[in-house]
Amino acid sequence: MSDQGSATPSLKEKVTEWLETQGYPLEFRVARAFERSGFFETYQGQYIQDDKGGDPREIDVLANITTSYEEKCFFRISQVVECKWSKDKPWLVFTSSRSIMGEGACIAQTIASALGEAAMFCIAGDNALGDLELFKRPGRGGFAGRRAFEKNKEQQDIFYATIQGLITKSVNYAKSYGLPNPSAGQVPSSGCLAFPIIVIDGDLFEAYYDKEKDNVALREAHHIRIFWRGAPGHKRFITPVDIVTAGAVEEFAKKRLLETKALLTAVSISIANIREAFREQAFNKLEITEASRGFTSFPPLLAELYVLDKAKQTTNKLGQ
Repeated sequence: MSDQGSATPSLKEKVTEWLETQGYPLEFRVARAFERSGFFETYQGQYIQDDKGGDPREIDVLANITTSYEEKCFFRISQVVECKWSKDKPWLVFTSSRSIMGEGACIAQTIASALGEAAMFCIAGDNALGDLELFKRPGRGGFAGRRAFEKNKEQQDIFYATIQGLITKSVNYAKSYGLPNPSAGQVPSSGCLAFPIIVIDGDLFEAYYDKEKDNVALREAHHIRIFWRGAPGHKRFITPVDIVTAGAVEEFAKKRLLETKALLTAVSISIANIREAFREQAFNKLEITEASRGFTSFPPLLAELYVLDKAKQTTNKLGQ
C-alpha cells in the first residue's frame, strides 16, 4: 500500500468529520453538562407540535426541574436549548444600554403556560427573584445579531431564524401544559415556564457603541442575554434569550440550576395561593406583589378569577 493510499481518510473518519460540523456532538455535550449540573430530567431530540399545525419541531436539549404539589398536579421549569456548531463563523450580538427590561417585566413576561403566567404575574415584584441572574437587568442587553463572515442572504438570516424558531418552540412547549378545554373556575393541573437558550460551539462577541471613542467596540464574551422584540405569535412584547458558548455551558448550567430551584419554590407558593383563591372564588385572596410588568391586563387565568369573584358578589347581593 502506498503512503498516499494510507493517508486517505476512512469512511468512519469522513463521517466523524461531517458529524462534528452538524452539531450533534455538541448536543450530547450540552445534555451531559446539564445532567452533571443536577438537571436530572434532561432529554435530547424531543418534539413539539408547530403552532400553525405544521410538522413537529425538534428541541435539541430539554433540561427540566419538576415539583408535584397535589395529587396528579405538577409544575415544571424547562431550559429549552438550541445547539449550533459555528467554529468557522463567530456569533456577534449587538448590545445597548437601552435594550434592557426591568426585573419585574422580565419575571412577568417569562414564556409560560396559563398557570405559569398567573404565578409569575403575582410574584413579579419579588425582590429576591429580581436579584437572580435569570431576571436581573444587565448594563447592556442584546437587541440583534449576526454570524460573522456570512456572504449571502440565506446565511445572514441564520441568527434571526435561530432565535425566532427557538422562541416559537419554547412558547408552544410551555402552552402544551395545562387543560386543553378547561371549564370555568378550573385551575390547570400542570404548568410550565420555558427559558430559551442558544449554545454555540464557536466564538461569541458583543458589539456596542463606545461613546468616548465614538466607534463600535468589540468584546469577547461567553454569555450574552438578548432581549428579542420580534417573537412571532408571542403576545408579550419582549422575550429574553440567553446565548452561551459551549466552553461556558457547564458553569452556566450549575448557576441556572440553583436559580431554577429558588424560582420553583416561589412559583409553588404562588400556585398554592392561586388555587386557594379559586376555591373561594375570591380575587382579593391573591397575593400580588407591586411591580412594573410592561403590561397592564391580567393574565387569562387571573382575569377569569376576577370575573368569577364579581359574579359571586352579585349572586350574594341578590340573595340578601
